[in-house]
Amino acid sequence: HTFKFTNFDDPPCVVRYRLKEVDGGTEFTLINENVPAGTKTAKYMTQGGDFITANLKSIVETGKPTAGGRFALFMMGLFSVFTPTACRSENWPFDREI
Repeated sequence: HTFKFTNFDDPPCVVRYRLKEVDGGTEFTLINENVPAGTKTAKYMTQGGDFITANLKSIVETGKPTAGGRFALFMMGLFSVFTPTACRSENWPFDREI
C-alpha cells in the first residue's frame, strides 16, 4: 500500500508485507520502498517498522501487543485531539499513484 505522512512534504512511499511459509512457522518481512533518505519520513518509517514488527510478533505469540505498544496506542488515543489538521483522514492521499 502507499503511505505518506500528511504533515511532511515528502512524496508517498510504498509499504509491502511479505509472508513466507518456513519450517515451523511463517517468516514476516516489512519492506519500505521509495522512502526519501535522510528525511523525517525515513526516520519515522524505521521506527514505525520496528513498532509494527515487535507488536505483530507479540500478538501472534501471546495474543496481545507489547506493553510498550499498548502504552503507545493508549497515548495516541489520549492525545488525538491535538492532531494537526494536515494529518486528518480527509488529507490522506489514497488516490495518488507512485
